[in-house]
Amino acid sequence: MSLESEIFKWRKVLPERLISYGFLQKDGVYSLARPLTAGFSVRLFYDGETFNGKVYDDDLEEEYTNFRLEDATGAFVTGIRHAYAAFLEDVRDHCSEARLFLTEQSVRLAERIRLLYGVEPEFLWSKFPHYGVFREPRGGKWFGIIMNIDRGKVSKGESGESDVLNVKLDEEAPAYLQKGAYSCFHMDHKYWVSLILDDRLSDDLVFEMIEKSYRNAEKAGEKGRKAKKP
Repeated sequence: MSLESEIFKWRKVLPERLISYGFLQKDGVYSLARPLTAGFSVRLFYDGETFNGKVYDDDLEEEYTNFRLEDATGAFVTGIRHAYAAFLEDVRDHCSEARLFLTEQSVRLAERIRLLYGVEPEFLWSKFPHYGVFREPRGGKWFGIIMNIDRGKVSKGESGESDVLNVKLDEEAPAYLQKGAYSCFHMDHKYWVSLILDDRLSDDLVFEMIEKSYRNAEKAGEKGRKAKKP
Protein backbone atom coordinates (compact mmCIF):
# COMPACT_ATOMS: atom_id res chain seq x y z
CA MET A 1 0.00 0.00 0.00
CA SER A 2 1.34 3.44 -0.91
CA LEU A 3 2.01 6.04 1.75
CA GLU A 4 -0.79 8.17 0.30
CA SER A 5 -3.32 5.31 0.44
CA GLU A 6 -2.33 4.44 3.99
CA ILE A 7 -2.70 8.01 5.28
CA PHE A 8 -6.04 8.67 3.56
CA LYS A 9 -7.49 5.16 3.98
CA TRP A 10 -10.13 6.04 6.58
CA ARG A 11 -10.82 9.56 5.35
CA LYS A 12 -13.45 11.25 3.19
CA VAL A 13 -11.86 13.98 1.11
CA LEU A 14 -13.79 17.26 0.89
CA PRO A 15 -13.07 19.02 -2.43
CA GLU A 16 -14.02 22.45 -1.14
CA ARG A 17 -11.36 22.13 1.54
CA LEU A 18 -8.78 21.16 -1.06
CA ILE A 19 -9.42 24.47 -2.80
CA SER A 20 -9.18 26.36 0.49
CA TYR A 21 -5.89 24.60 1.22
CA GLY A 22 -4.42 25.80 -2.07
CA PHE A 23 -5.11 23.03 -4.57
CA LEU A 24 -5.87 24.03 -8.14
CA GLN A 25 -8.60 22.17 -10.00
CA LYS A 26 -8.54 21.37 -13.72
CA ASP A 27 -10.46 18.71 -15.64
CA GLY A 28 -11.50 17.01 -12.42
CA VAL A 29 -7.96 16.73 -11.04
CA TYR A 30 -6.76 18.71 -8.02
CA SER A 31 -3.06 19.59 -7.88
CA LEU A 32 -0.77 21.30 -5.40
CA ALA A 33 2.92 22.24 -5.57
CA ARG A 34 4.74 23.12 -2.36
CA PRO A 35 8.29 23.28 -0.93
CA LEU A 36 8.93 20.19 1.17
CA THR A 37 12.34 20.64 2.79
CA ALA A 38 15.62 22.32 1.89
CA GLY A 39 16.27 21.63 -1.79
CA PHE A 40 13.17 19.49 -2.27
CA SER A 41 9.58 20.18 -3.31
CA VAL A 42 6.42 18.14 -3.65
CA ARG A 43 3.59 17.95 -6.17
CA LEU A 44 0.40 16.26 -5.03
CA PHE A 45 -2.53 15.23 -7.23
CA TYR A 46 -6.04 14.04 -6.35
CA ASP A 47 -8.27 12.57 -9.08
CA GLY A 48 -11.42 12.26 -7.01
CA GLU A 49 -10.50 8.82 -5.69
CA THR A 50 -6.81 8.61 -4.85
CA PHE A 51 -3.83 10.85 -4.10
CA ASN A 52 -0.61 10.57 -6.06
CA GLY A 53 2.45 12.52 -4.96
CA LYS A 54 5.91 13.16 -6.38
CA VAL A 55 8.94 14.55 -4.58
CA TYR A 56 11.52 16.48 -6.60
CA ASP A 57 15.17 17.31 -6.08
CA ASP A 58 15.11 20.99 -7.02
CA ASP A 59 18.82 21.22 -7.80
CA LEU A 60 18.80 18.26 -10.18
CA GLU A 61 15.26 18.98 -11.41
CA GLU A 62 14.52 15.28 -11.11
CA GLU A 63 11.97 13.19 -9.24
CA TYR A 64 13.36 11.68 -6.03
CA THR A 65 11.94 8.21 -5.34
CA ASN A 66 14.37 6.60 -2.87
CA PHE A 67 12.17 7.49 0.08
CA ARG A 68 9.61 4.95 -1.18
CA LEU A 69 12.07 2.06 -0.94
CA GLU A 70 11.42 0.03 2.20
CA ASP A 71 15.06 -0.94 2.61
CA ALA A 72 16.30 2.67 2.34
CA THR A 73 17.08 3.56 5.97
CA GLY A 74 19.75 6.27 5.93
CA ALA A 75 19.25 9.51 7.84
CA PHE A 76 18.81 11.57 4.67
CA VAL A 77 16.20 9.39 2.98
CA THR A 78 14.40 8.86 6.29
CA GLY A 79 14.20 12.63 6.73
CA ILE A 80 12.60 13.04 3.29
CA ARG A 81 10.15 10.23 4.02
CA HIS A 82 9.13 11.79 7.34
CA ALA A 83 8.78 15.25 5.79
CA TYR A 84 6.56 13.89 3.02
CA ALA A 85 4.43 11.91 5.48
CA ALA A 86 4.01 15.00 7.66
CA PHE A 87 2.92 16.98 4.60
CA LEU A 88 0.33 14.34 3.67
CA GLU A 89 -0.96 14.25 7.24
CA ASP A 90 -1.41 18.01 7.20
CA VAL A 91 -3.41 17.76 3.96
CA ARG A 92 -5.45 14.95 5.52
CA ASP A 93 -6.19 16.94 8.68
CA HIS A 94 -7.23 20.06 6.78
CA CYS A 95 -8.98 18.59 3.73
CA SER A 96 -10.83 15.48 4.90
CA GLU A 97 -12.94 14.04 7.66
CA ALA A 98 -12.99 10.65 9.33
CA ARG A 99 -15.18 7.98 7.77
CA LEU A 100 -16.79 5.14 9.67
CA PHE A 101 -16.35 2.47 7.02
CA LEU A 102 -14.00 1.60 4.19
CA THR A 103 -16.31 1.55 1.16
CA GLU A 104 -18.77 4.11 -0.12
CA GLN A 105 -21.51 1.49 -0.25
CA SER A 106 -21.12 0.84 3.48
CA VAL A 107 -21.43 4.55 4.19
CA ARG A 108 -24.60 4.82 2.08
CA LEU A 109 -26.21 1.79 3.70
CA ALA A 110 -25.34 2.92 7.23
CA GLU A 111 -27.01 6.25 6.52
CA ARG A 112 -30.09 4.48 5.14
CA ILE A 113 -30.28 2.34 8.29
CA ARG A 114 -30.02 5.48 10.43
CA LEU A 115 -32.81 7.24 8.54
CA LEU A 116 -35.19 4.27 8.47
CA TYR A 117 -34.61 2.68 11.87
CA GLY A 118 -32.88 5.39 13.88
CA VAL A 119 -29.98 2.99 14.49
CA GLU A 120 -26.31 4.01 14.58
CA PRO A 121 -23.48 1.48 14.32
CA GLU A 122 -21.76 0.48 17.55
CA PHE A 123 -17.99 0.01 17.48
CA LEU A 124 -17.38 -2.46 20.27
CA TRP A 125 -13.80 -3.67 19.89
CA SER A 126 -10.60 -1.66 20.24
CA LYS A 127 -8.78 -4.35 18.26
CA PHE A 128 -11.23 -3.92 15.38
CA PRO A 129 -12.13 -0.21 15.49
CA HIS A 130 -14.04 -0.23 12.18
CA TYR A 131 -16.29 -3.22 12.89
CA GLY A 132 -19.76 -1.70 13.26
CA VAL A 133 -22.66 -3.60 14.88
CA PHE A 134 -26.31 -2.72 14.20
CA ARG A 135 -28.90 -3.66 16.84
CA GLU A 136 -32.69 -3.75 16.72
CA PRO A 137 -33.56 -1.04 19.31
CA ARG A 138 -36.19 -2.79 21.46
CA GLY A 139 -34.61 -6.20 21.94
CA GLY A 140 -30.97 -5.32 21.32
CA LYS A 141 -30.50 -8.23 18.91
CA TRP A 142 -27.96 -7.80 16.14
CA PHE A 143 -29.35 -7.49 12.63
CA GLY A 144 -26.05 -6.67 10.97
CA ILE A 145 -22.33 -6.19 11.38
CA ILE A 146 -19.98 -4.51 8.92
CA MET A 147 -16.36 -5.68 9.03
CA ASN A 148 -13.36 -4.63 6.94
CA ILE A 149 -11.70 -7.92 6.00
CA ASP A 150 -10.00 -9.61 3.07
CA ARG A 151 -12.50 -10.72 0.41
CA GLY A 152 -10.86 -14.12 0.36
CA LYS A 153 -12.39 -14.92 3.74
CA VAL A 154 -15.84 -15.08 2.16
CA SER A 155 -15.14 -15.63 -1.56
CA LYS A 156 -12.54 -18.23 -2.48
CA GLY A 157 -10.02 -17.00 -5.04
CA GLU A 158 -10.52 -13.29 -4.30
CA SER A 159 -8.23 -10.98 -2.37
CA GLY A 160 -8.08 -7.38 -1.28
CA GLU A 161 -9.63 -5.58 1.65
CA SER A 162 -13.31 -4.64 1.56
CA ASP A 163 -16.23 -4.10 3.89
CA VAL A 164 -18.37 -7.20 4.41
CA LEU A 165 -21.86 -7.11 5.94
CA ASN A 166 -23.29 -10.09 7.81
CA VAL A 167 -27.11 -10.32 7.90
CA LYS A 168 -29.40 -12.95 9.43
CA LEU A 169 -31.87 -14.33 6.86
CA ASP A 170 -32.81 -17.57 8.66
CA GLU A 171 -34.36 -20.18 6.32
CA GLU A 172 -34.32 -17.71 3.41
CA ALA A 173 -30.52 -17.51 3.42
CA PRO A 174 -29.89 -20.09 0.63
CA ALA A 175 -32.14 -18.20 -1.78
CA TYR A 176 -29.90 -15.12 -1.62
CA LEU A 177 -26.55 -16.82 -2.24
CA GLN A 178 -24.95 -15.45 -5.43
CA LYS A 179 -21.85 -13.59 -6.55
CA GLY A 180 -21.26 -11.08 -3.76
CA ALA A 181 -23.44 -12.96 -1.23
CA TYR A 182 -21.89 -16.00 0.42
CA SER A 183 -22.30 -18.44 3.28
CA CYS A 184 -21.48 -16.42 6.32
CA PHE A 185 -18.01 -15.70 7.58
CA HIS A 186 -17.59 -15.92 11.36
CA MET A 187 -21.27 -16.63 12.12
CA ASP A 188 -23.88 -19.39 11.63
CA HIS A 189 -23.57 -20.53 7.99
CA LYS A 190 -27.14 -21.81 7.94
CA TYR A 191 -28.90 -18.58 8.84
CA TRP A 192 -26.44 -15.75 8.18
CA VAL A 193 -25.09 -14.44 4.86
CA SER A 194 -21.95 -12.36 4.17
CA LEU A 195 -22.31 -9.58 1.59
CA ILE A 196 -19.28 -7.93 0.00
CA LEU A 197 -19.99 -4.20 -0.03
CA ASP A 198 -18.04 -3.10 -3.11
CA ASP A 199 -21.10 -2.26 -5.27
CA ARG A 200 -21.27 -5.66 -6.96
CA LEU A 201 -24.68 -5.99 -5.28
CA SER A 202 -27.11 -3.10 -5.63
CA ASP A 203 -27.99 -1.01 -2.59
CA ASP A 204 -31.65 -2.01 -3.00
CA LEU A 205 -30.86 -5.74 -2.96
CA VAL A 206 -28.58 -5.39 0.05
CA PHE A 207 -31.19 -3.35 1.88
CA GLU A 208 -33.85 -5.94 1.09
CA MET A 209 -31.69 -8.39 3.04
CA ILE A 210 -31.06 -5.83 5.80
CA GLU A 211 -34.81 -5.37 6.23
CA LYS A 212 -35.35 -9.13 6.51
CA SER A 213 -32.54 -9.35 9.06
CA TYR A 214 -34.07 -6.46 11.02
CA ARG A 215 -37.48 -8.21 11.10
CA ASN A 216 -35.84 -11.43 12.23
CA ALA A 217 -34.12 -9.54 15.04
CA GLU A 218 -37.46 -8.00 16.01
CA LYS A 219 -39.09 -11.43 16.18
CA ALA A 220 -36.23 -12.85 18.22
CA GLY A 221 -36.44 -9.94 20.64
CA GLU A 222 -40.20 -10.30 21.00
CA LYS A 223 -39.84 -14.03 21.61
CA GLY A 224 -37.27 -13.34 24.31
CA ARG A 225 -39.49 -10.79 26.02
CA LYS A 226 -42.45 -13.22 26.07
CA ALA A 227 -40.25 -15.95 27.51
CA LYS A 228 -39.25 -13.68 30.41
CA LYS A 229 -42.85 -12.89 31.41
CA PRO A 230 -44.04 -14.77 34.53
